[in-house]
Amino acid sequence: MDNYKNRWSELATNWLRDYGLIILVYLLATWFTNPWLMGDTVDYADSVLAYEHGRFLQFWEFGHLFWRPLGWFIYRILNPLTSVLFGADERAKVTFTLVSINWVAGLACLLLLRALITRVCNRPWIINLVTIALLFSSAFLDYGQTGSAYVPGLALALGSGLILVRDREQGHKLINAVLAGMILALAVCFWFPFVLLVPAALSLPLFLFGWHKRQLHAVLSAGVVSGLVTLIAYAFVVHMLKINNLENLKEWVTAASHDMNQMRGVPRMVFGFANSLIDLSGEGALFKRYLKHDPFNPVSVSGLFRFSLWKLVFAYFFLFCMLLNLLRTERGRRIIGLLVVDLLPTVIFALFIFEAGDMSRYIAVLPLIFLAVAYSLCSDRAIPWTRYVIILFIAVSIVTNVRAMSASTLNQREQRVEARIKDLIPLLKPESRVVTSHLQDEINNFTRDFLFNPINRNGNLRYYPVVALNTTQSDHWPSHFASVATDVWGRGGDLWLSKRLLTPRPRPEWSWVEGDDPRISWTDLYNFFSQLEVGQSVGGDDGFVLLVPSERNKEILSRVAQDAKP
Repeated sequence: MDNYKNRWSELATNWLRDYGLIILVYLLATWFTNPWLMGDTVDYADSVLAYEHGRFLQFWEFGHLFWRPLGWFIYRILNPLTSVLFGADERAKVTFTLVSINWVAGLACLLLLRALITRVCNRPWIINLVTIALLFSSAFLDYGQTGSAYVPGLALALGSGLILVRDREQGHKLINAVLAGMILALAVCFWFPFVLLVPAALSLPLFLFGWHKRQLHAVLSAGVVSGLVTLIAYAFVVHMLKINNLENLKEWVTAASHDMNQMRGVPRMVFGFANSLIDLSGEGALFKRYLKHDPFNPVSVSGLFRFSLWKLVFAYFFLFCMLLNLLRTERGRRIIGLLVVDLLPTVIFALFIFEAGDMSRYIAVLPLIFLAVAYSLCSDRAIPWTRYVIILFIAVSIVTNVRAMSASTLNQREQRVEARIKDLIPLLKPESRVVTSHLQDEINNFTRDFLFNPINRNGNLRYYPVVALNTTQSDHWPSHFASVATDVWGRGGDLWLSKRLLTPRPRPEWSWVEGDDPRISWTDLYNFFSQLEVGQSVGGDDGFVLLVPSERNKEILSRVAQDAKP
């Protein structure tokens, strides 16, 4: 018995020695920072709540097949605990549940990555530094604290890869391949684009240790299991939803794109990928204004470099230094092959299919990039000066990302929006809408990124963006607004227009980029709304005016709706 206790004590001591620092840093990082972008967390919470009350609302969505069901299941389990924290506030309880799942998954990702890094590096300080670098990368630090499916899916993918690596080290067993395949299938069912990560996860031991016949058999077995489990899961949901023809199947699949049909291209990808490493979020509009030659708020090369271009250049120089070191050894060149398998499908997907500028597109490739960084730092053949560049970039990115997502920084942002809307809130009815120019308006982001704010928990602040740039909605925004206005008035609500819509020229801080969507100009918005009659005004120069349901306004909106009909 004493030997048994001593063995477990030794194992626990070794485990804490290896992982204690990572856990401590993770606790501190997630305590002092918050996500600046919550993504679609509010939509997942709404969907879970709708299902809880007998409605559908995309509960079984193609793109995130099992994410909402998992959130609902854990919500039911944790309900006694979350009720103590949030009382009867169901939305807050569901949101907290989704965020908690991500928090656990984020820690799991770091521990799994550290375990993988020990296979390519034997220097503890490098192992810990690079693992911590993933934690503080912009995309991971943000999405790991949201209610989105990316980090939980990533944890499953890393777990699958580690199982195959350990199978190579400890002797091949079919059960390992089956387990790895099933876990990888679950990752795909959390977020379907993780299917692009499947080749890299399966081939991880082959690239790390070289090709081996028995390992190849394990990889193929895991791949078959992963494909079968994924197919069975989707077939089950298709059957449950009673989708019995190709037209309905296509409608279900394409609904996951949310009509984001214009957010592609090399410039967006170059920016989005770098933004996943080091925070460029506040400067995204600057890049677009420069590239689009924005006539309202022009940006010069010198101004662009002074504010943010240096961070973009530094991010790619960091990656260049990593590649230089990898090229100097045979194993490093194999790791380059792994990176190609990891990156190429994701880059193609971003370039030609969906949201190339969103940093969430690239979060799946970050762990293997940092695995490669660890090897490049640890290699005896590494060029000395490149080590300093890599370490310096890690340090700069940590400072930059923590500053961007520190609780104090986000509190200031939250308070600015509260100050803008404080006079409007008492006037809002349950059916009222606050009409903003586009999705990037701070009010829209406020309702989605500060979900525990009392204003958002109250539920009366409901926004309507006139234009959802780079979506199909941009083609018919006037008629769509006319339809929404008629509906809101018909249900006894009010329409409060942002005074920005009545300003002929957008200010730089409004995040409008002229030409970002070539189908719509700020002048179009101004000309449309300046012809309408308005009433009560609140909130000063950047406040709101009431769009009155006058006969003139109804006539204008009715004409717009009629003109839009084929």
